[in-house]
Amino acid sequence: AIAGPTFILVLIMFFIMIPFMYFYITWLINIKFGGNRTVFNKNMKDFAFFIIPQLLLSIITLFIYWPAAYVKIYRFILESSSFVDENDVEKGGFGFDGSTRKGFGLLWGQGLLCIITVGIYGPWAIAKIGNWFINNTWVGDKAQISQ
Repeated sequence: AIAGPTFILVLIMFFIMIPFMYFYITWLINIKFGGNRTVFNKNMKDFAFFIIPQLLLSIITLFIYWPAAYVKIYRFILESSSFVDENDVEKGGFGFDGSTRKGFGLLWGQGLLCIITVGIYGPWAIAKIGNWFINNTWVGDKAQISQ
């Protein structure tokens, strides 16, 4: 008797979460530095069509797919962002060269090591994961991106 209303509540929360995530990412990326500003170039519909399958796959697989979704979402956000000047002329953008397979293995491996060591390995895992994401993230001007 309680499963039906609970399912509907979870479904409503799921669909409320998508616009919240969109506006949060748009707000988070909107940073001004010098005469430039970073912007998120996707509209909510494009964002939803990308993020919903990633979230559903993560839920359906009992979060086994989550590390791959995380890498794909990170890449999507970076590649959908650019930096513009004060006249909104695009000057460059961002990208990510890390493979989803490598990220999936890295995130799962580091997570398992943290579980096995009861969290003691956590700082090293954070450093390894952060290092991998930073080393595979790039920023380029418009001439570099169009090549």
